[in-house]
Amino acid sequence: MAHPGRRRIHKKVTPSLGGVAIFFGFTIGSLCFTDQTEWSNTFFFLPVLIIPFIIGLLDDLIHLKPLAKLIAQWITATLIFFVLDIRLTSFYLFSIDIEFPTALSYLVTLMTIVLITNSLNLIDGIDGLAGVFSFIATLIFGSWFFFTENYQYAVLSFALAGGILAFLFQNWEPSTIFMGDTGSLVIGTLLAILMIQFINVNHSLNSDHILKFNSSVGTAICVMIIPLIDTFRIIVIRLYRNISPFKADKRHIHHALIRLNLSHSQAVFILTLVHVFFIGLAILFRNIGDTYLFAAIIFLATIFCLILEKFLADYYARKDPQLKKGEI
Repeated sequence: MAHPGRRRIHKKVTPSLGGVAIFFGFTIGSLCFTDQTEWSNTFFFLPVLIIPFIIGLLDDLIHLKPLAKLIAQWITATLIFFVLDIRLTSFYLFSIDIEFPTALSYLVTLMTIVLITNSLNLIDGIDGLAGVFSFIATLIFGSWFFFTENYQYAVLSFALAGGILAFLFQNWEPSTIFMGDTGSLVIGTLLAILMIQFINVNHSLNSDHILKFNSSVGTAICVMIIPLIDTFRIIVIRLYRNISPFKADKRHIHHALIRLNLSHSQAVFILTLVHVFFIGLAILFRNIGDTYLFAAIIFLATIFCLILEKFLADYYARKDPQLKKGEI
């Protein structure tokens, strides 16, 4: 059970093992719809995902220390790199196609997986947000893999989307169950795998392919934009206020929207619109290179964060003119 208090903003004791149902729904769906010739590859995925599943389950039950979860993520990323052979092998950016040495490839892949996994965990703070974001991201990745004939990853994406969709019926405001760390760690790991594989496959497509995005990394960032914006925004805020970037607080994007007296559903709706906007941006400008797309992502994400901070400042100025800036 997840109890109210600390950084949690829900008001009642709520079951927090929804991730268990998502994981088993994903597993059964993957095995049922994977072609028998690909079963051996799919079976390699499941033991790797058992690690974040068990660590998440233990954390939901007995609350593990952050270091234990970080070590588990490192082990998972290592298995993804060496066993599944899913890795980032070059810059992919600005026409720089210099292949990484193995050590650098491992380091970049490790950092990417840990970043994506933890960023998803960070946005799992209000009803429906992590589920809706993950559902949209897996649908986008799954559709792209399907039409580029990467059917194994399409099945994995759609199976995960199905598990999340069923969960969302119980997680919409007012939710009767949370996904917990069991769900966020498993989903975050899978989204990291899908993101890396999308970058690699898209980069290898012929330049005249109808589904080719000229900016592989920029497009992947657009699909994963909400947790990435939140992660970098919260780091900047904490550093600006001379607070450790690793110190937990209630300044995440969803906390900010709730502070503006929005309901959970309204906050999710706004962030979903932002998510869809960035995905549409990537699709609309799929023929432009990394330089322009990255510039657009950074500019628009910064504008979004500044507007949010402005709304917060104005709201608190009206509510309590004596409130110190650092308390917002």
